[in-house]
Amino acid sequence: MRIRMMGPTFGLGGALAVAMVAMGAMGGMGCGGGDSETWVAPDDRGDHLAGTLLDWVDVSRGESLDLQVWYPVDVGTGMEQTFNYEVFAATEGQVVEEGTGACDTPRPVVMFSHGNGGINYQTYTMAEHLARHGYVVAAPNHVLNTAFDMEDDLRRAMCLWRPGDISESFDFLVGLSQDPESPLYGCVDPSAGYAVMGHSFGAWTTLAVSGAPLDMRVLDTECEGSTAEECEIIRAWIADHPGQDLLDLSDDRIWAAAPLAPAWQEIFGDNLPEIQVPILVVGGELDESTTWADAVEPTYRGLTATPRYLVELEGAGHYSFTDFCDIILMLGWEGDGCGPGFRPVQDVLVTLSTLVTAFLETVRGDPRAAEYLPPSEGIVSFAQQN
Repeated sequence: MRIRMMGPTFGLGGALAVAMVAMGAMGGMGCGGGDSETWVAPDDRGDHLAGTLLDWVDVSRGESLDLQVWYPVDVGTGMEQTFNYEVFAATEGQVVEEGTGACDTPRPVVMFSHGNGGINYQTYTMAEHLARHGYVVAAPNHVLNTAFDMEDDLRRAMCLWRPGDISESFDFLVGLSQDPESPLYGCVDPSAGYAVMGHSFGAWTTLAVSGAPLDMRVLDTECEGSTAEECEIIRAWIADHPGQDLLDLSDDRIWAAAPLAPAWQEIFGDNLPEIQVPILVVGGELDESTTWADAVEPTYRGLTATPRYLVELEGAGHYSFTDFCDIILMLGWEGDGCGPGFRPVQDVLVTLSTLVTAFLETVRGDPRAAEYLPPSEGIVSFAQQN
């Protein structure tokens, strides 16, 4: 494992944390104190099986969103099998389909937001990993902005709708948890809230629902001279809210945020400091769509929340954060994370899954998981050892 530090200088504590990451976080070594036989390290497989189910959420914008949910299943109550999330053979996970959730007590919840033209199961490797570590992960399709129903002239309007898709999907999840007939019965404590993460436009959605209000003046300026439907929707909102420059779509139930390859941070103006939950920002060194210099680092620099982390994944491009490189290559495309010149996507996803798990466990109060993270308010680059 090579680690490249950038940014501010750290004292002994920061150097020690980085050394611990180098020795253990992405390898097979356990970390921290306590009972190593009962504690499951963030890079371990987990002590549960991963279950999954599909349901549909009717949201206030008038659409029905298909919601993919992953959740922990007790070992011995089922068997993980190959599962095709879609017709593509390249989207094969390992799960217990509709198995009974291991929910004698409620589980922590993570909501996931897919990218522009993406799909809810686009990063199922990480979702399955989190489920095996005891998390419920729920990902809605942002209808009209998915790979199957993309409306290019509604992208800006999606800024008004995507955050609500997330918060309303969590409400739906709470309802499933209260249904004795659901595999998720007892899995969700509504008072405990949820963490949120997303990729690209989903990372933007993560920032918005975590507390950053939209600066509608920026969207209005971008729409100047355009007659596209998205701009008519933006202008209609502005006309209905005279004198209101900011649109707050945040959900105060969120307790942590992880924007991955964030995009379009300029829509927030100077309002990123409004986010005041722990946050992990992750970018790819070779990302051509949301570059480190223009998107990832400026997003991090605009934040003031503590703790906040910034990690660069060396050799990773934009699609390295998804399970879709096999499909992309199968269609004859390559680049931006897929194909020669990039780290193998499964290696990136293993690293990413470990980082996100460690971050969430740290926020939830386990100091052993913090040994797998960079120093707070620092920038660390991870790469596999050649």
